[in-house]
Formats: sequence, structure tokens, C-alpha cells
Amino acid sequence: MAQVANQSEIEAAQLASARAETPAVRDYAKMLVAHHGAAQRRTMRVASQLGLRPSMSPDAEELRTESSKQMEGLRDKQGKEFDRAYLDAQVEAHENVLRLIDSRLEPEAKQPSVKSLVRDLRPTVAKHLDEARSLQDKLDKEPVTP
Repeated sequence: MAQVANQSEIEAAQLASARAETPAVRDYAKMLVAHHGAAQRRTMRVASQLGLRPSMSPDAEELRTESSKQMEGLRDKQGKEFDRAYLDAQVEAHENVLRLIDSRLEPEAKQPSVKSLVRDLRPTVAKHLDEARSLQDKLDKEPVTP
């Protein structure tokens, strides 16, 4: 699940780094590439240490499908419309991941290293959500020009 979430975030953030009009949105996207890349490496290290091989759970498959839909929607947008759609997608994605961490991933983790990983990543996910919401608020205050 974590692998799919991180990879999806990296792909969307790479697109936003290149296409976002607002400098703050580009900066946010670049930060997400760095943070999710680090989380991906840590997740893979923990899995390797435990001898686990990532597999697609129903939740991971659903996340992958949702992420693909979001990416398709983003590819059609330009300028501020892209920025707003990207941030909307980020808010939704990070809300979903937080909900999943709280309801399934942390409570169901059996290995102490997995439980620790999930607990350590949660504040970063929450911070990403807060920053996306803050950027949404800033964009909402800017006039939209035709």
C-alpha cells in the first residue's frame, strides 16, 4: 500500500513540478517528490529487512485506480486550473491515506518496524495535507482570469 501511495504521489508531483503555474505549487510538488522518495526508500528498506515482497492488496489496487484517474484529469488542465485540480487531488489523496493509516495500517501492523514506520510517516502525511489546504486557500483568494 505504501509503495503504491508513494509512487502515485511522486508521479503526480513530477507532473506538477513541470506544469504548475504558481511557484508555491511547484515548490510543494518538488517537496513531495523528495519526501515521498525518501518514504519509498525507507518502506522498501523495512520490507527488505523483514523479507517481505510488496504485493497488491485490494486497498492498494483501489488507490492505484484512483491515482490513475486523477492523473488523467490533471493532464487535460493548464495554468491555474491545473494548480487547483492538483491541490484538490492532493487534499483528497492525503485525507485518504491518513484515514487508511488510522483505521487499518497502524492498527493492523504486526511487526514493530512496520508499526514504527507507519507511525513515523503519519505526521508527514498530515503536514502535506495541511500545506495542500493552505495552498488551496491562497489560490481561492486569487482572482481567476479568463
